[in-house]
This record gives sequence, structure tokens and C-alpha cells, in this order.
Amino acid sequence: MIRLAGALRWLGGWFGRGRRERELADELAFHLEMATEQNIARGMSAAEARRAALLAFGGVERFKEEARDARGTRLLENFAGDVRYAARGLRRAPGFTAAAVVTLGLGIGANSAIFSAVDAVLLRPPPFPAPGRLVLLWGQRPDAGSPELPISYPNFRDLREATSAFAGVAAWSSFEDSRLVLTGAGEPEQLRFGVASGDFFDVLGVWPVAGRTFTPADDEARSGPVVLVSEGLWRRRLGGEPGAVGRSLTLDGRPYTVVGVLPASFRFGGDRHAPDVWIPLGQDPAGTGPRSRQFARGASFLGVVARLRPGVGVGRAQADADAAAARLAERYPHFDREWRIRVVPLAERAVEGRRPTLLVLLAAVGCVLLIACANVANLLLARGTTRARELALRTALGAGRARIVVQLLTEAGVLALAGGALGLAAAAGLLRLLGHLDLASPSVFVPYTTPTTALRVDGRALAFTLALCAATTALAGLWPALHAARGGSASRLADGGRGSDAPAGRRTRDALVVAEIAVSLVLLAGAGLMLRTLTALRRVDPGFHAEHVLTAEVGLPDGRYADPDRVRAFWGALLERARALPGVRDAGAVQLLPLAGIGPSTDFVLEGGPPPRPGEGPEVRYAVATPGYVGALGIRVLRGRDFDRRDDERAARVALVSESMARHSWPGQDPIGKRVALSIEALRFRGDGPPILDFPSAYRTVVGVVADVRHDALSREPAPHLYLPLAQHPAREMTVVLRTTGDPAALAAALRRTVASIDPAQPVSDIRGMEDVVAQTVGQPRYRTLLLGLFGAVAALLAAIGLYGVLAYGVARRTREIGVRIALGATSRDVFRLVGADALRLAAAGLALGVAGALAATRMLSGLLFGVRAIDPLTFLAATAGLLAVAAAAAWLPARRAACVDPADALRAP
Repeated sequence: MIRLAGALRWLGGWFGRGRRERELADELAFHLEMATEQNIARGMSAAEARRAALLAFGGVERFKEEARDARGTRLLENFAGDVRYAARGLRRAPGFTAAAVVTLGLGIGANSAIFSAVDAVLLRPPPFPAPGRLVLLWGQRPDAGSPELPISYPNFRDLREATSAFAGVAAWSSFEDSRLVLTGAGEPEQLRFGVASGDFFDVLGVWPVAGRTFTPADDEARSGPVVLVSEGLWRRRLGGEPGAVGRSLTLDGRPYTVVGVLPASFRFGGDRHAPDVWIPLGQDPAGTGPRSRQFARGASFLGVVARLRPGVGVGRAQADADAAAARLAERYPHFDREWRIRVVPLAERAVEGRRPTLLVLLAAVGCVLLIACANVANLLLARGTTRARELALRTALGAGRARIVVQLLTEAGVLALAGGALGLAAAAGLLRLLGHLDLASPSVFVPYTTPTTALRVDGRALAFTLALCAATTALAGLWPALHAARGGSASRLADGGRGSDAPAGRRTRDALVVAEIAVSLVLLAGAGLMLRTLTALRRVDPGFHAEHVLTAEVGLPDGRYADPDRVRAFWGALLERARALPGVRDAGAVQLLPLAGIGPSTDFVLEGGPPPRPGEGPEVRYAVATPGYVGALGIRVLRGRDFDRRDDERAARVALVSESMARHSWPGQDPIGKRVALSIEALRFRGDGPPILDFPSAYRTVVGVVADVRHDALSREPAPHLYLPLAQHPAREMTVVLRTTGDPAALAAALRRTVASIDPAQPVSDIRGMEDVVAQTVGQPRYRTLLLGLFGAVAALLAAIGLYGVLAYGVARRTREIGVRIALGATSRDVFRLVGADALRLAAAGLALGVAGALAATRMLSGLLFGVRAIDPLTFLAATAGLLAVAAAAAWLPARRAACVDPADALRAP
């Protein structure tokens, strides 16, 4: 019995060493002893009595469970005590705590903000049911300048019938100049419109908040004119009431019945390109009547989206599309020879243009967090050394090494949580800056975009921040905790509380500072390359002068301006009155403003040359312009003349060509007097068959050569361009251009009044200065430069703080040594050099590693650069010199403090 009770007490000591565990063990041993004696009294053997007693009391497992519960309670109590102890200790060191929390807050906040953007844009699927089954279908030609081309209506119709891999195939279209004028109640308003096939919203899985979407009957124009409205227009002009469904909207003078309201989550093309209204494809305002696109197999203007059948992958769908394209090429060799179809997942294509920027920013903030963790680790290492006597006393009183490590990790965790709370506040501010990044879809043929409202600190960002806090605790706290818990209590008590600055500890701190400097150099080199890119973009000659230029978009409704003569009369009256406004030097109008979007293009034929095959001939961008436009925008006339009053509808057809078109089309020749015909003007549409090309009737004579203008982007070479006079090619969608003598914004109200004096129901939209248009073009490089520069500056500052901390701590630990040196004859300059040499050694090692890292890392930026190589010696030299200067500034104060040490005081120091 005595041996059994002793064994149970030993078992209790094994499973739990706390008071509650011992009490449980004693109680269980007593009851087992009594039960065993009773069983022996009943005639059982000793072994049988022990087994019966154990079974009666649930065996040892019951004891284990109760002991485990008691131990869990003790662990929770110990953890709460550790947190309270850590908080008290950090309150007693406010300087250390503030430095660590701010450092971690900067690193965690930047990462939380960038993660929110990456999560919203790259990680979250498109907001459609089963988005993984949605794919985009693009046309391809081997000799086309773009790898992705829209699809014509006839090809779309045949493709939908010829493929079996898709549960549904739908089409849509919406361009920069797809505008309608809303009139009726309230002020007239210019709206952007899109057209979509009857099953477009069904294929995407978009359901209206009121009413219905389109049906095949709407698409086939068997019903009257119908329209779907966006939620914004529904609330802005229809009161946001469900009863608005069934009401009539007057668009371009034609009544449309509202059949449904699309949800706010359906974001097509971003805020700047989202259509306000949708019209069935069969009722397309731009394709009805004699210019029907039903038979225009060469007129590619549709984006196509499809939903894969269950169990069908992209590979099988691509094979199905290839077979369909081969059949079309065989059936229509004139149009579809060598024409291919590319199947691309919608989610993949939607993020294609934004992935590089976000990944570069994510890598940058990751580097900032690593530097912050290194800084805090250095602070904790130094703090652990100064707390050597405290830790020695705790060890002498019975605390094991694991207990010391847990306590120190708890302190690091408290710091990380405080830094995380500060980081969330910083992330909210940084997200407002990230809202300026262009998150719109990279093409008007991608029906999905991420709204800027999605950039917020939500539950996923909060979970990521908590994970960062845990990772930061491990990165910044584990090694300092292990280092501080190392060593014997006796030696540390004998040290008198001064702590020891062992070579291993010094090497660790030095290595962390070297890593900080290296990572900072990588970030500064990246920021320098982006700055060089921005500078190069601003130096690019766009081909025009943007200063003192006001622009405004005016779209004439088809209902009131169906007559071409009325269109000519409106633009003639507007420009004549605009030129008479005080402060206006010149006035003109153009179909699409440079840098405002990609304009239409067509193939062409030179007089005497063979007619081009569809998709195989040379292409040229074209735009309609009025007399005065070239002068108003400051485009140079290199040869010949500008448009003037002679170029009216009764005169011979004329054109202006850009310098690049003249050089490519008539190399070594004078283009003035040469003739060219555009396929878009040679098309002769018929209501009952495909159109024909009549090039002889479409020839135009070149009367002038103008300088190249960068229409797409400042970073792209100018494309060949051709201008048509408005009188000979009437256009209803135009942008007015006014060159002024003063502030162009001051003329905005006068321009509105001028338009209203001609047509009170005509709206004017998007009034802005041409300098704003150019600035918007460089907006994304500017924000990328700003963000990378901000992160690089933070990294350099943290590296400087880390270097300062290491040097200052080293000076403090070596005070007696420095005093001895001075007492033995060392001068202040010698001591200054001693500390400076340490700083130079660390900086040199960090810069060497940083240059090697930058050579590899900056290659990630190659797709974002313009006018500078990823490996640019000047940028690397400037970043190295700047960081070296920062390191010198950080080292100056500790070196000066060391040089001013009084040897007598130093030798008396403990």
C-alpha cells in the first residue's frame, strides 16, 4: 500500500508540478488506498484489489485529465501574468518602447495596406458566380500589331454556333466615343453607353436589383427600344425607386423603356469608362440602319465572353475554338484566312496589367518590414544585455531557460501587437494614397474591374495584420530571447549587472545592421529607377503644347443631329463663337484628344497599289478634325498646309498625314499631292448582304504633313496618323480645344454658355485643361515613384537608426576602454576615427551586399521602366552615395560622444 501511494504521488508530480496537481494526486492516492484495503477485506488478492480500485475511480486516465485541466489553467494564469509583467517593464522604458512600436508600426502598416490592394485586385476572384469558368475569346492574326483583337459580329455569331465547349457565349461593346445625350426632366446629360447581346448578363451571372436583364427578343429587336441603367444613374436621375422600371428615358431624342437596374457591384471598365446605360446589341445606335454590322465580317468591334461547361477546361475549350476558327477560315478565306481564336481565363486577363506594380510594391514593403524587424531585434539584443542581472536573479530563483525565453517572447509579442495597432491606422492612411493607382480594367474588352472602394482594411486585412504580428514576434524576438537566456546566473551576477557584450552578440547586431543597409540600397535603387523613368516621361515631346489649353467633350444626339448639314452647322457656329470669346487665341475640335484613349484604326491603300486583304494591309489611326485644331493644340505643320474653309463638303477630298505615316508610306518622296483611301470610307453597306469596298471613290489628296503626336501614351512611339476634315466626314462626338492667353479654367463657364446659346439642350462634359490630360498620363508612374520613394526613405531612415543604435550602444559599453585609450595618449580625433571606422566597416559591407541584391532585384522593374535600363550605373551610384551619407550622419553623434569622453569619469564608471 505504501508503494502504491508513493507511486501515485510520483505520478502526480510527473503530470503536474503545481499545488492543484499535488492535491489531486494526494486525494486520489488516499481514495485508492482505502478502496484497495476494502477489496482485500472482501477476500481479494492484493493485485485484484488494486485493479478493482483503479477501475472504480476511472483509472489513471481520469487523473491525467484532471491534472491536464489544472495545468492548462495554470498556463493561462502564467501567460496573463507574463503579459502584465511585460507591459509594466515596457512602461518603465518609454523611449525603447516608443522606438520599437513606431518602427514595427511603419513596417506592419505598409504591409497591411499593400496586402489590402493585392487581396482586392489579385487574390479575390471576379464578382461573378463560378468565376473560374468564365473565359474571354480574342481574335488573333500572325501579322497583327496586337496579340488580342476584338471579333466581328458575323464571326461572333458563327463562333457561338460552332463551338460545344461553352455553356454560353455572349458579346458586348463600349468605346470612348460611345455617348448618348439624356434629355427630359432635369439638365441634359451626356451618358456613356454599351451594347450587349441578349445573354450577356446571363453568361456572367449578373442579376438586376430591379426589373430584368436582356432577353433574346430584345437582342433581335422584336420588342421596342429598351435599356438597362446603372445603379448610379438610377439613383441620380430616377430617384432610386423600383417604380422607375417601366419608365421612359429619352436618349439622343429616342424614347427607351427602362427594363432593369444593374447592381453597383457590376463595374465595367472602371469609374472613367463604366457605361451608364446598356442597350441590346440588335438595337446598337452605332450599327443600325444602312450601316448595319450584321454582314461586316471585317469590322471587329466586339468583346466576347463565354462560360465553360462543367468539366471542360481551358485546354479543351482552346482546341474547340481552334477547330471553329479553321472552319471559318475555310469558309471565308477572304476575311478569316490565318485567323485564330485565343481563349483566356477572365480572372487571369483582368489582373494582367496591374500585377507587376502590386508585386513590386509588395516586395518593397516586405523589405521595409524586414528592416523594421532587424531594428527591433537589435533593440531587444541591447535591452537583453542591460537586463543581465535581472535575468540572472530570475534564473537563480528557479526559472528555467525556456521560462526566460517565453517571458522575453511575450514582451516582443506585446510590442508587435502595439505596432500592429499603430500599423492599422497607418494602413488606412496609405490606402487613400493607393486609391490613386489605376485599378481600372486594362482594356475596354475586359468586363471586370476592381473599385477603389475595395481598398479597405477588412477582416482579411485584419487577419493578415495579426499574422504579421505573430511573424514579427518570431523574427524580431526569438533570437534576442535565446541570446539573453544564454549563460549562467553566477557569472552574470558576478558581472555586477553591467551585462556582457560578448563577441557573438556584437556580431549579431552588426550583421543585422549590414542587412538593413543592403535592403535599403535595393529599395533606393528601385525608387531611383522609377524617378529616372518619371523624369524621362516628362521630357518626352508629345508633339503638341499643352500649356493654356482648355478641352471639353461635346456629343451631339443622333435624334436631333441625324442630318450631316446640321452637324456641320453646329460645329461651325460653336467654333466661330468660341474664337470670339475674350482670352481665346484659337479654337478647334478633334474626334479623340491625344492621350485620352486609343482611337479607331483602319487599313488603307495608296493610289496605284493593290487593295489590302482584311487584317494584312498597313494600318493607320484616323481622326476627324476641324480647321484650327492643329494650331489650337500647337501641332507643327511640317509641310503643306492645315485644313481651312476651302475643305468643305463640296471640295475635293483632302487629308493631313503625320510625319511617321509620310515616312512609311512614301519613303524618300514628297507626300503632298499623293492620294490615299481608307477602307472605312470605301465600305459600301447593303441591307441584304456583306458590304463591298469601293476604293476609287474614297481617295483623298494629302495637303499637309504634321508632326507626330503621341496619342496612346508618352511611353509609346507615335503611330501613323491621318486627319480628316469634319466638313467632309461629319462626326457628332468631338472634343473642343481652346488655346487661351491666361488660365484656361476661367473659360469653362463661358464655353458652357456658348454651347447653350446654340442648343440649350446640349450638355458639355469633362471640361479640363490639356495639362491635366498629360499629367494623368504620367499619373501611374508618378504614384509608383512616390510609393517606392516613400518606402525607400523609410528603409533608409530605419537603417540609419539601426546603425546609430549599434554605434551608440557600442560606445556606451566601451566607455572604460575609451577612457583608458585617452588616458594612454589617444586624441579625440583618434577616438572619432575608431568609431567612424566601425561605421564605415558596417556601411561598406551593407552597400556591397546591397549592390549585388539590387542588380538582381531591379530586373523586376524592367516592365515599368522607360528611358532607363534596369541596371543603370548612375542610379546605383546615386543610391549608394545617398545611403553612405545617411550612414555618415548616423555615425557622427556616437563618434562625437565617444571623442568627448572624460577619462577620469570613464575609469570611475562601474
